[in-house]
Amino acid sequence: AAIDSRDSLFGNEARCPTCSRRCELVANATCGHIACSACWLLCCASQVRCCIDSGRLGVTCCHAGCGAQADIRWTRIAAWEVAGHSLPSPELQDLCGAARTLTEHCESAGQELARLSAFGVRRLEGALQSGPTCPICRESCVALLADHGSSKCSEHGACERCWLRWAQEQLERCVLERRVAVPCLAAGCGEDISFRLWQYLSSRAVDLSDLERRLARRRRL
Repeated sequence: AAIDSRDSLFGNEARCPTCSRRCELVANATCGHIACSACWLLCCASQVRCCIDSGRLGVTCCHAGCGAQADIRWTRIAAWEVAGHSLPSPELQDLCGAARTLTEHCESAGQELARLSAFGVRRLEGALQSGPTCPICRESCVALLADHGSSKCSEHGACERCWLRWAQEQLERCVLERRVAVPCLAAGCGEDISFRLWQYLSSRAVDLSDLERRLARRRRL
């Protein structure tokens, strides 16, 4: 989904169908709906909290009843376009700040999803779908990390934060047993996590990484 480039779509002034201002309009390439820069920013700003709380990766078109995805990347150039409207400066700053927050969230979430994809994730298709709920902390997340390196508990998923916290809680046991002694965090599952998942987790936390270096030296002896 994309909002077309300003080179091809910013032309003669017209009346915005959303706010009724006369100004240059931008069209969303996915659905063809048009609105002014200010209304697209308002659209993005109004969906910031929902995206962050639900693990969504995108926002919908600003036209009521339209479920098409709007391109949040466009918000990076929207601030100076909005400056030509009659929005008070504090309001303009709030809108642009919210739009930047949304852009950063969606880009960060996309990077997280790409990073986790090599380690087994579960997520509904589509950027406008809410992310899955972690069965441990009960919070929505971008995706669930599952131990696909294990043949017995590959369906036991949780968010990355819960996996990391669980692994860190097992550090003392790992040191005492001089091995990776981290059981699956699913209730009733006593299987140790795979070495593949351990390597990933140890790459995401300093204390786990320090332990893995010590264990790696021991394995080489």
